[in-house]
Amino acid sequence: MEIPNISTNGGGVGSNTISPIIGPDGTIYFSSSNYLYAINPDGTLKWKFQAGDLIDYSPAIACDGTIYFSSEDKYLYALKPDSSLKWKWSYEDYGYINYSPAISSGGSIYIVTYSNFLALTSNGRLKWVLNESPSNFPGIASDGTVYIIVDNYLKALNSDSSVKWQYVAGDQIYTAPVIASDGTIYIWSGDYYLNAVNPDGSLKWQYKTNDYIDYIPSTNEDGTIYIECEDGYVYAIKPDGSLQWRYQIYYNSSISISKNAIYLGAIDFNTNTSYLYALNFDGTLQGKYKESFSVSGYLAIDTKGIIYSLYIDTLYAIGGGSPFGFFFWF
Repeated sequence: MEIPNISTNGGGVGSNTISPIIGPDGTIYFSSSNYLYAINPDGTLKWKFQAGDLIDYSPAIACDGTIYFSSEDKYLYALKPDSSLKWKWSYEDYGYINYSPAISSGGSIYIVTYSNFLALTSNGRLKWVLNESPSNFPGIASDGTVYIIVDNYLKALNSDSSVKWQYVAGDQIYTAPVIASDGTIYIWSGDYYLNAVNPDGSLKWQYKTNDYIDYIPSTNEDGTIYIECEDGYVYAIKPDGSLQWRYQIYYNSSISISKNAIYLGAIDFNTNTSYLYALNFDGTLQGKYKESFSVSGYLAIDTKGIIYSLYIDTLYAIGGGSPFGFFFWF
């Protein structure tokens, strides 16, 4: 069976820096070469926008539907949902942008460059600049607190850039901050600990892993934390820091969580075959499907349970109804 896809025929997609992003209305956004694509949920092209140079990172979508992304032409772009240009802002004085922008519920835009951390207003005006560069993309809490990683520090910033508190991990922090619904912040550090930090900066608990983890932790509505470890297991950690279960799998993608299953791509190294796995929430296998492409990098999942994956300039849509139904796109 041919897998449903949209091919862009563009320049290479970096699976760990560019992933599909789903807008409030179900539109799927992704970039290839110097184009940003908007795809309707039925797989038809909604529009495409050409930037002045390569688009290195995924876009970010604000609550009002504004799409923000950066390009190597040294501009941050703000597009309306119909693809018309709202504004663009030159970041030439601050070095190249390192990650996708982050948007607060109030509309502030946060940007990490090689040498600075910046905040802009929703109309493209510079609010402030910090003379330090976070080592990953920031996390933004519902109360507006901005969390950044600098070496082995997790820093909590107020919206005016002042420091609320900082937490010192035992080693370099390698993951972006992940914020659970109860406000707990999860980070993984090079001393092999998953750190759970309270919103006041105190340590809640630590969980020792057997090896490095490759993707940021994922959290479920019930507070369960999922991590993918290089020892060949996916771990489910309870909100109190104890192990719920682990499942042996040679994963190749981030975890995407729907109301019915936990999805991730994996490889059988004996046959060099790629699979999409669906795990139940008790850690048992729900199903797996052999793919003709590599399900890798960061996946996205919509409210209908459709999973989107990018591989070599092609957007694949997998799902609908049963774990492995397909939509055919032309």
